[in-house]
Amino acid sequence: MTASLARLGEVARRLGGTRPGRPPGARRDPGFGAAIPAPAAPAGHPSVVAADPYSFAVAHRRLAWLLRLSTMTNAGLL
Repeated sequence: MTASLARLGEVARRLGGTRPGRPPGARRDPGFGAAIPAPAAPAGHPSVVAADPYSFAVAHRRLAWLLRLSTMTNAGLL
C-alpha cells in the first residue's frame, strides 16, 4: 500500500500542473482563497423607489398574511 502511494506521489511530482494554461509544478493560483472584491453597487433605481417607497412594507405584510393563512390551513388539516 505505501509503495503504491509513494509511486502516486512520484507521478504527481513529475506531472506537475495538468490543467491547460497552468505552468508545470504550480500547486495553485497565487490568489487562491483571496477575497474577491464586490461588484459596483447598482444605481439604486430612484424611479422605482419614488413610485413605491413602501414596497418592502407591503411585501412583508403580504408574506405575513400568507404565512398566517398557510398556518391556519395546515392546522385545520391536522
